[in-house]
Amino acid sequence: VKVALDALPQDSVALRYLFASPGEIAQSDVDLATASEGIILGFNVQPSDDIQSYAKDQGVEIRTYDVIYNLIDDVRAAMEGKLLDKTVKDPLGSAKVLAVFGSGKRRAAGCSIEDGLLRKGCTIEVKRKKRVVYEGVMDSLRKVREDVFELEEGNECGVQVEKFWDWKEGDRIFAYQLVTQSRTLEQASEEKVVVVSSTQSMDDDDDGDE
Repeated sequence: VKVALDALPQDSVALRYLFASPGEIAQSDVDLATASEGIILGFNVQPSDDIQSYAKDQGVEIRTYDVIYNLIDDVRAAMEGKLLDKTVKDPLGSAKVLAVFGSGKRRAAGCSIEDGLLRKGCTIEVKRKKRVVYEGVMDSLRKVREDVFELEEGNECGVQVEKFWDWKEGDRIFAYQLVTQSRTLEQASEEKVVVVSSTQSMDDDDDGDE
C-alpha cells in the first residue's frame, strides 16, 4: 500500500506515515491517530466492533478497502482537496480602438470587435503594440448611446474603464472571463517544477554576471 501511495506526486501536498504494519487495527493505532489528528487506512482488514466504537469516541476515522485502486483514489482526492484552485483566463474576444472620444477621466474608446465578443464586466487587457498598458475590468459597453451587456464580432462599440483613460488609436483590447479550476497532483507538480527551474536559471545567470 505504501509503495502505491508513494507513486502519487507529492511536490505540493505530502503524505506523512505515522505507522505501517500488517495485522489487525489495534487500539494503539487509534491512539496514535488521535494524537496526530490522522486517519487510519486499512487494506484487506476490518476493525473489530470494539475498535470501531473506540475510534468513533476518539473522533478518529477508519477507512478500509479491499481494492487498492479505491484506496489510492480516495487518498488522491483528499490530497487534491488541499490544493489551491487556479484562476485562468478564458478568452472571449478582441477589439481594435479606432477612435478616442471625450476628455479626462470620461474618455472612451470607439472600437471594432474583430473576434469573438466583448462583455460588460469582463476582464480586459489593453495592449499598445506588444506592451500591456492596462489590465482590469471593462466597466461600460455601449452600442451607439445604448448601454449593452454583450456585443459580438463585426459590431462597433464604445468602451469605458473607470481606472484607465489613456486610450490611443490602434490599441488592442483582449477580453477574458476568469475561470476557477481545480488542480490535479500532476498539474501542481508540473507548476512546482517550472518555478524551481526558473529560480535555478536566475541563480545561474547571477553567477555568470559575477
